[in-house]
Amino acid sequence: MPDCCPQKGICCGIYRASERMRVLLVEDHASLGESLQGALESSRYVVDWVRSLAGAETALAATRYDLMLLDLGLPDGDGVDFLKKCRRRALALPILVLTARGGLNDRVDGL
Repeated sequence: MPDCCPQKGICCGIYRASERMRVLLVEDHASLGESLQGALESSRYVVDWVRSLAGAETALAATRYDLMLLDLGLPDGDGVDFLKKCRRRALALPILVLTARGGLNDRVDGL
C-alpha cells in the first residue's frame, strides 16, 4: 500500500506514477487467464495468476494484493465459499468475481 493510505490495509486509491497495483488472478481456464493477465499487464498492473484456491491461499499468505479477481468454478473448491472465508478473516481486499454462472442466486451469493 502507498504511504498515503491513512488506514493500514485499506487503500485510498491514490498511487504515485511509479507504483503499480498488484492483482491476484484466480482462474483455472488457460485461455481466459492468459487474456486477463495480458490485458492487465499491458495496463501496467502486476499480475500473479494462480489456477486453484490452494494457490490463492499460498499467494495471499506471501504477498499483499490491491485486488483479487476470483473465478467461482475452480477445480479444488467453490469460489463463493472461498470469498466467504476471506470476508470472515476480515481480509481488507477488493474482490471482483468472475463467473459463467448466470442464475440470480449465484449473483446474490457473490455479493
